[in-house]
Amino acid sequence: MEHFSTVSSVNLPAVESDNLGWRLNRETPGDTPSRNRREERTTFHTTLFARQQMNLGIISRLSRRERQPFRTAVPHRRPRRGHPERAGSGCHDRTVKPFGDHTWIVSRLDRLVQVAPPPAVVDWLIGGCVAFEVGSGLVSFTIGTPGGAWLVWLHALVGVTLVGLLAFKLARVRHRIVGRVSWDRQTPLSILMALLAVGSLATGIFWTLGGNVPILGWTTLNLHVGLGLVLVPLLFVHLRARFRLPRRTDLDRRAAMRTGATLAVGAVAWQATETADRLLGGARRRFTGSKPTGDLYDTDTEGGGFPVTSWVADDPEPIDPESWRLRVGGYVDEPLALTVDDVDPETSLTATLDCTSGWYTVQEWGGVRVGDLLDTAGVDEEAQYVRFVSVTGYRWSLPVAEARDALLATHVGGNPLSHGHGAPARLVAPGRRGFQWVKWVERVELRREPDPAQWVVTLVSGFD
Repeated sequence: MEHFSTVSSVNLPAVESDNLGWRLNRETPGDTPSRNRREERTTFHTTLFARQQMNLGIISRLSRRERQPFRTAVPHRRPRRGHPERAGSGCHDRTVKPFGDHTWIVSRLDRLVQVAPPPAVVDWLIGGCVAFEVGSGLVSFTIGTPGGAWLVWLHALVGVTLVGLLAFKLARVRHRIVGRVSWDRQTPLSILMALLAVGSLATGIFWTLGGNVPILGWTTLNLHVGLGLVLVPLLFVHLRARFRLPRRTDLDRRAAMRTGATLAVGAVAWQATETADRLLGGARRRFTGSKPTGDLYDTDTEGGGFPVTSWVADDPEPIDPESWRLRVGGYVDEPLALTVDDVDPETSLTATLDCTSGWYTVQEWGGVRVGDLLDTAGVDEEAQYVRFVSVTGYRWSLPVAEARDALLATHVGGNPLSHGHGAPARLVAPGRRGFQWVKWVERVELRREPDPAQWVVTLVSGFD
């Protein structure tokens, strides 16, 4: 078997002589015993793919000009009779392109692996970033005042850093993904996780840069959150099969410097996305990441219509205003049972409804001030929290001092609330996110303790 290679003026056989893979069937009859033993260790069946890989490793170190005329002549099987390639020698030269024009890309991926932190460190950083992204994303749903904007910014910064870490990871394992021969039981799950992670990051960045492509009523931000939540249980299954602790050698000074550089580049990239967002007109987003309804829908942000949304499964039948009663109880001096006429819009309040679906609207709400209701019922000294309960069982609690400034709204924009927006009465709590503005309120309860179960109820109410 012979192998001929020509690369411009470069002496490729000389470059290849140090590679054991090219030292096949070159021994002479006068070989020494040690050479024979070495021959036994190095003789193997070299497939066409293996040769191409070795060629690729050599060519990636050459200049662009030297790579241009790269051709490899290989022995060819005898063509079929009558085939136009049939020749007297039974062999002809043909161009072999292991990855065709992708040589430059592959060489850059190899270089990316070289500058990456150690594999175990990259894996742990990815796990830590994913855990932080899920946690900070869920907590950011409750942020309604500018004081918590730092967490939203940090969520975005870590997300951009995660893009670089995934690039390191995918560049390192690409051969195991492309070559089906090296697959195991966990490989399909790993590929699915990679797709979900890339999809979640891509939709998050796309939303940040001003994009939105609704899918089945979901905004791009909804899709970003959904993909991230689906990733969490798969990550636990993956860790169970691939878990390994970093070695001591993975935590040396060089690894620390590479890790620090990765985080620094992530911070710079995050700042670049923020700058691009402002240049593309995304400065109208709130600190929560929500966009004005005027940008997402055919309406006005201030005083215009806004979408009807419900948290998970809350969707009760329309409520009869005549039979509806608003009951105020718990730690009060005198329980109350109010009709619709008792909660007529005596007070107006301009407040921003910031929905976790990614939009916000500014409306003028009319109704009764919660503080006036509490003064009428009389608040016991032991009461610390006010809980607002919906006809569906959905509920949320506010400290007494904050609840006094809230509104039980029966009107919006001078018109009675529609059923979809929470009629007969809904909570309007400035500084809180939309899912905390309880709709279809029927009870106001004063309590001594907070209500941790309210988090669970937001996921299960409406399923009865």
